[in-house]
Amino acid sequence: MVNIGNMMKQAQQLQKKMADAQEKLNDIEVEGVSGGGVVKVTATAKGEIKRINLDESLLKPEDKEITEDLIVAAINDAKQKGEIAAQEEMKSVTGGLPFFGGAGNNYVSHSIATMMEKLRENNNSKGLCTSNGWYATKHGIGLYSNIPYEGKWQREDPKNYQKTIDDLQRPEIDENPNGNATIETYTVANGRNGPQMGIVIGRLDADNKRFIAISNDEKTLETMMSEECLNRDCVVARNSDGYSIFSIK
Repeated sequence: MVNIGNMMKQAQQLQKKMADAQEKLNDIEVEGVSGGGVVKVTATAKGEIKRINLDESLLKPEDKEITEDLIVAAINDAKQKGEIAAQEEMKSVTGGLPFFGGAGNNYVSHSIATMMEKLRENNNSKGLCTSNGWYATKHGIGLYSNIPYEGKWQREDPKNYQKTIDDLQRPEIDENPNGNATIETYTVANGRNGPQMGIVIGRLDADNKRFIAISNDEKTLETMMSEECLNRDCVVARNSDGYSIFSIK
């Protein structure tokens, strides 16, 4: 019989691993350089500037503009290297994808294949993969293990555990959210020309009700793509077209 409690525990463990990996980014340092090394900028994989080192040859008043340009170039170089380091650190079990599974048919195959490699490297381990079939309401999970199943395996009728799922406590949904809120989870939908829409699921501060909202504001999308937005404060309201729109504080 499927143990829903254990499945939820596995999901929580995977979430913790992702949070630990995010925290580790603070300890990863990269160095951006420009001008053949006369300017060096050290930053974390999260983009925090730690040190700037200038060659003494640049400390001349007449070279002020050149020095400024070189500093900017070095910072951008460090930022790019930091993003690459962050991506490498966060790949984990997503098969190199920056999210769990994905919309469509084949994307989640990458994370499943990578999960198999991870399980073979770690005895008596378990792994969780998630997927989304184009709609937020059409969600799937796969729990994998390298521990042999005891006894004769057979598929269980979903009706037997659906009631357990239905009986779980869940927050009330507010379809007309308005006010200050906290982001629980989020994603950014990208097109051929870059970010197109930000999507968040959050809780209203006033009554703890859950909501879903969107944004296509350029500054908001840039923030969502470059910064960690979990548990960030935001404001949500309905616009004249009837959509719930959020903005990050």
